[in-house]
Amino acid sequence: MGNAFAACTHGGGQPNLVIVPHAVFNIVEGIAIAQQKFEMLNKRSQVLAQNGFPVIQYRGVPIVADEFCPAYQCYVLNTKYLSLYVHSRSTGSNFRFTGFKEPTNQLARVGQITWKGQMGITNRRMFYKFTSLGAS
Repeated sequence: MGNAFAACTHGGGQPNLVIVPHAVFNIVEGIAIAQQKFEMLNKRSQVLAQNGFPVIQYRGVPIVADEFCPAYQCYVLNTKYLSLYVHSRSTGSNFRFTGFKEPTNQLARVGQITWKGQMGITNRRMFYKFTSLGAS
């Protein structure tokens, strides 16, 4: 993880989000909990801390689990350079309703809402991807 952060830190910018699958998050959480000390917390906070964390931080950056993250992969992101590009309205496809239609062999009406766009990045060196993470 340290090498990934070093590779993604340029010009004062650094990663601000790490996304992992649940299996990897559980491994990281187990390591983090084993190394934590909760003596300084009050009783209520100790109970909350010992029951697990929804987010774990590494160097102040949140590590979050995502059910759609591919198995054994990890994404180190700088969301400042991550954008959603929407096709212009002139194409007529920005949340355009196609109208209701009657499908064959059914007594129903269906309609579609279409949208065109793409996720893109503007500074590729600010991102890092691990593959085969934890695979044996």
